[in-house]
Amino acid sequence: RQHATCIAAATKALPAAYSVPTRTDNERSDPAGTVSGDEDDRILSTEEVRRVLAPLLKLRQACCHPQVGAGGLRAVSSRAPMTMSEVLSVLVTKATTEAEDALRALVSSLNGLAALLMLPPQGGTTAERVVKAVNCYREACSAWEQSLRENIRADPLIKLHTLVNLADLLESQDAVGVV
Repeated sequence: RQHATCIAAATKALPAAYSVPTRTDNERSDPAGTVSGDEDDRILSTEEVRRVLAPLLKLRQACCHPQVGAGGLRAVSSRAPMTMSEVLSVLVTKATTEAEDALRALVSSLNGLAALLMLPPQGGTTAERVVKAVNCYREACSAWEQSLRENIRADPLIKLHTLVNLADLLESQDAVGVV
């Protein structure tokens, strides 16, 4: 949102005369490919420079410190702005939470896929379906084991669900001699 606001302000600050010139039929080109016309290059006035650079300054500040943003891009509350280490801590916490949510969705999807593979109308022999379902459960186990190495916690109930269903499937008559 801040990026879009800054880009809109910078675009508005640029005078129409500085838009990219286009060739018309009345303009002719020299062999080097340059356009010859009435528009000459000119130096921006101090006011024009200020109007163009102010939104870019806001964008840089917003990128460097998301809480600060100049000129009301993002209002700072009554308390003091966060330090960069506090901002980093908040960003790491947010990313960790998002990773845990993604892991939860992945493992739940793999558990659901494994259950669907065991339904009879899926085609293939029972042995083929058992192998595919076991592979889904094992992939789910692998996903949350890998997440532990990266300090991302998986929900204990999802782990339990995966392990119980995998154990039940491996102990079933359908899996005897297949897996």
